[in-house]
Amino acid sequence: MSEWKTHTGEEESSFVSMADMMVGLLLIFIILLTYYVLTSQQTIEKADRISKTEQAAVVARGIVLDRIRERVDNDRVEFDQATGTIRFSEEVLTFDPGDYSIPQEAIPVLANLADALAEALPCLAYIRHHSGLDCSWLLEEFLKQDLFDRDIGDLHQFRPKNAPPLLWIDGVFIEGHTDCTLSRRVADPDFENWVLGARRAGQTYLFLTAENPLLGQIFSKNPHDQSTGFGAHRVLGVASYADRRPAQDFDNQQYPREDPRLSADHRAKCLELAQLERTSSAEGPMPQNRRNRRIDIRIVMGWTAQNPGET
Repeated sequence: MSEWKTHTGEEESSFVSMADMMVGLLLIFIILLTYYVLTSQQTIEKADRISKTEQAAVVARGIVLDRIRERVDNDRVEFDQATGTIRFSEEVLTFDPGDYSIPQEAIPVLANLADALAEALPCLAYIRHHSGLDCSWLLEEFLKQDLFDRDIGDLHQFRPKNAPPLLWIDGVFIEGHTDCTLSRRVADPDFENWVLGARRAGQTYLFLTAENPLLGQIFSKNPHDQSTGFGAHRVLGVASYADRRPAQDFDNQQYPREDPRLSADHRAKCLELAQLERTSSAEGPMPQNRRNRRIDIRIVMGWTAQNPGET
């Protein structure tokens, strides 16, 4: 009898140990599952916050572009919401071959644009002398917007007072372009187009800032505030793309997409088109060649889903 009790006691002891072990494993499993659920939820919330902030930056830029469009009020100036680009038709702003001086007919439009930019850009950036700056139009329009059938909310949540902004205008690039004609008067004719594009952009920059000096004083963030001035810099700048970004391809693929230095026929074709433009007024590749000697103005947004110092 005593042996049976001893044997039974050993079995019960073993059973209790196995039960404790299973409970412990189940507890560990529950803890791990809870951890992964919470981690996944945080990841989803972070991704949602990033997506919302990025989309809000695009929406805010679109509102600014619409404001500039209203102020310029010229059907010959194009506004591309997808890329944040302002483009001028060849009737408004284009250059003679090899020239970078501002055409006389473009001066009234550029003067109007300078004032429109100076009014709209500081509302998503920073300007020290901002007395009289009215951004109520931006706040009101932002409230009307939605993302995927949900409200974005108030713009103040992305640009809080006394805290680093979550979205801002990071750069306004005046981009100079050329046609595909390459000069034969210099050692590196391909490089000459890069210089020419930069000169066209530079002349446009000088004109705009002379017309409205406030444009040269706009910063991405407040550079005088250590808590909000992280990454602050002037937003207006210039860039050159030479002939690498044609406004559109020439008819019948006469404008090759490859690098001109890799195509033996490219320069000959460009010279042919240039000669055609000088001697003919017929419709065809000439207006497109003229269209490529242009200026684009591109607004680039900066954004972050997390302020510096947050974890």
